[in-house]
Amino acid sequence: MTAQRDSDDEYSVRGSVSHIEHWGTDPRRPATNRFATWPFARIRFADSYITISSLLGELYVTPETLISISRFGRVSWLTNGVKFVVRGHHDDVVFWAARPGRLLAELRRRGWRVTG
Repeated sequence: MTAQRDSDDEYSVRGSVSHIEHWGTDPRRPATNRFATWPFARIRFADSYITISSLLGELYVTPETLISISRFGRVSWLTNGVKFVVRGHHDDVVFWAARPGRLLAELRRRGWRVTG
């Protein structure tokens, strides 16, 4: 999973995507992964957009549609990702990356609000 810098300071990396139910629907029930695309996904972003492409389609995010970006993990350190919550999108989208810390740093460097 090699990161690339494209034109206009675009950053791009391969990984995978899963869709999860919005957090908070029922606190007694853990969030469930649905529609995983391991490992066929790519995230591309610059300072004005984020695009997550996978076998499931494409999610296009702008600063106006973004609700939050945060680190997302499971029990194992091998399963760390970045969760995107977007207005108008039914599920939260998790982009699973080999180096999520690097991905979060690149998002912050381009001015995206990242929590966690």
